[in-house]
Amino acid sequence: GEPRDWERPASAEFMGFPKVPGRQVNCGIRIGGNYARHPNRYKHHLRLTFRRQYGPGRLRAPLFSRTSVDTFDNLILRGGNSESWTFPASAGNGTTTRANVQYIRDQFYKDAQVAMGHLSASQEYFHLYLNGLYWGFYTLIERIDGHFLSQHLGGEPEDYDAFKQSDTLIDGDRRAWDGMFRVSRGNMASARSYEVIRGLLDIDNFIDYVLFNFWAGTADWRNNWRAGRRREEGAGFMFFMWDGERGLGDRWPRNFDFNSSGTNREWPVHATELHHNLKANEEYLIRFADRLNKHFLNDGVLSPENAAALY
Repeated sequence: GEPRDWERPASAEFMGFPKVPGRQVNCGIRIGGNYARHPNRYKHHLRLTFRRQYGPGRLRAPLFSRTSVDTFDNLILRGGNSESWTFPASAGNGTTTRANVQYIRDQFYKDAQVAMGHLSASQEYFHLYLNGLYWGFYTLIERIDGHFLSQHLGGEPEDYDAFKQSDTLIDGDRRAWDGMFRVSRGNMASARSYEVIRGLLDIDNFIDYVLFNFWAGTADWRNNWRAGRRREEGAGFMFFMWDGERGLGDRWPRNFDFNSSGTNREWPVHATELHHNLKANEEYLIRFADRLNKHFLNDGVLSPENAAALY
């Protein structure tokens, strides 16, 4: 199970959310995130956990305007980290990053994934008070795990496999995930191998996910991703936007790019490795071109006009 040594009991009160005027719940609270835990990040990410040791085993409240899902066992309180004015000047590109804070990049990543036709975590902005002390402008986010997937796609949390950065298993087991990468490292030019991959990977979701991150110039992509699938025959892994703050010119306001032309695999067990492996297959390349055409041309979601409107 997960380490819970530093989790503490808490009382959380939700006020003024779109569908929830007021709601109090007893729960657990812990520090969340990766670099956001560092002492020089003043607006730490937090996570609320709902378990019977604190109160109700689940929180039931329709907190998000974009979804009717109203049952949660975890919620992320996202402080922004490098997408906040508190980002330390001493950190990498700190002053430039801080000067380009917008508070909307991560929201835009997730909204764009939905606009491209896929599931993504819902978010709502709010102001956080801890023990009466104002901590600033935060975002409430659904945590992507087996529970999230079952709430949106049906079944039980135990029916799903879920992963995050550093090849870390969140829920379920590794068999299909490891098998997918193993097949991708073989002879991907063969039609048989591609057919096997198509049974393990949601190809259109994957291509759209890769396309968006190339387009957005996601600088910190290696450390920020989520993936999950229903553990059944033919159900492919879907990739989900996560922590999309280091993109869209946060450090380079005018020019940014993501070079996908190299064949090195410096990001193993990552969407970029899968993409490089799959590029050996002609059918994948044709599908990639089809999806690019769909989203970037002919009034697509990421055509300049529509992307600007969404932003």
